[in-house]
Amino acid sequence: MKDAMQYAPWVRIGLRILNGFVGGYNYANDNDAVLIGSLIVGAAIEGAYLLAKRRGWAT
Repeated sequence: MKDAMQYAPWVRIGLRILNGFVGGYNYANDNDAVLIGSLIVGAAIEGAYLLAKRRGWAT
């Protein structure tokens, strides 16, 4: 959980930008949306790292 929260500021900024396009509901102030977004970003980064390690790419 702690690792995912290091991405929270970036996710919050992204959600503010998304909110500008979508309008209406303010996603950046929704803690659940920030947590889910942080988990998705963390999982994507770890997946890319795992793929790079398996293929012998520079990490």
